[in-house]
Amino acid sequence: MKENQPNYSEEYANDTELRRYFANLALRHLNLIKLHGESGHLPSLKNLSPEQIVKNIGSSGQEDWSNVIRHCLAEAGAADALSDLLGLSEEDKKTLIQAAILHDFDKRLEIETIRGQSGKVSEASEKFKSVSKETLRKNGIKPEIIDIIGSIADIDILEKENVSLLQKMMFYIDNITEGTNLVDVKIKRDGVLKRYPKLADESDFLDKWVSSTEEIQKELAEKIGLANPEELPSFILQKVKQLAAENPKK
Repeated sequence: MKENQPNYSEEYANDTELRRYFANLALRHLNLIKLHGESGHLPSLKNLSPEQIVKNIGSSGQEDWSNVIRHCLAEAGAADALSDLLGLSEEDKKTLIQAAILHDFDKRLEIETIRGQSGKVSEASEKFKSVSKETLRKNGIKPEIIDIIGSIADIDILEKENVSLLQKMMFYIDNITEGTNLVDVKIKRDGVLKRYPKLADESDFLDKWVSSTEEIQKELAEKIGLANPEELPSFILQKVKQLAAENPKK
């Protein structure tokens, strides 16, 4: 996918159908969105005190965390579209969408934790997963959804037994969603490196992360009947826009 292709960020503000689509996604899952609120992802900058802004910048480099919920909703839209493209059941689609909405529910805490530790970023992130899983469990989230979220950034996913299609889909969707855009995995990798420069020292991890993503992309494209796997991110985006147009009030 070329970097100048249409994406959520370029069209979201001016596309009423897309705005309504993502707003409705959020409204249908308010019980999950509340976990983002508890993590401090929902307040807009205008509602933050100067002291809180300074604190946020000091701990994470960001003034406000509302971008996280937009990112999660973008992945939920991709989950919705890809589920339809693959002909998944409504139950499986619902499960994947919920996993997408929740996958970064505690991103602020994760980033603050990682930046406060020495050592490899990938290892620190993996350790944090256990904390996230326990929080989700305590909030009554289904084990299946927790397992799907746990597949994110698991570069060994293709070497494990009994990995579900939903886990592969979640791994893939997260690896092509940069902010609110659907992009080639190598573009996502570059974005990750900007946020976590220390990952440049973990080339083996990144290389496998990219290759695993591309392998799953090829598998998904074959299931859909798409001749060129590299077109899948763009194909998913077009499906999201179709869903927004066909079901504006759903």
